[in-house]
Amino acid sequence: MIVQAADALSGARPGARGESLEHYVSRLRDLEQIATRHAGVDRVYAMQAGREIRVMVAPNAIDDDAAIALSTTSPARSSRSSSTRARSRSR
Repeated sequence: MIVQAADALSGARPGARGESLEHYVSRLRDLEQIATRHAGVDRVYAMQAGREIRVMVAPNAIDDDAAIALSTTSPARSSRSSSTRARSRSR
């Protein structure tokens, strides 16, 4: 009985139960597309369910200072809507 109650409480958390594969892949693609909109970005890989994004830049288009600026770009400045940001923070 206690285990069932704990499972029910745990499962009620947002994001506790798995999302559909299509939604997961779509979300990762959206994150990758957002990152590729920046000038000089060559390839993007969303990893760890979208909690980490690896960005490969074209070395002839981006110097070290621009790469640092790109890595510190705020999500608020990206083209994502506020609802997408809120959803990604809650996970």
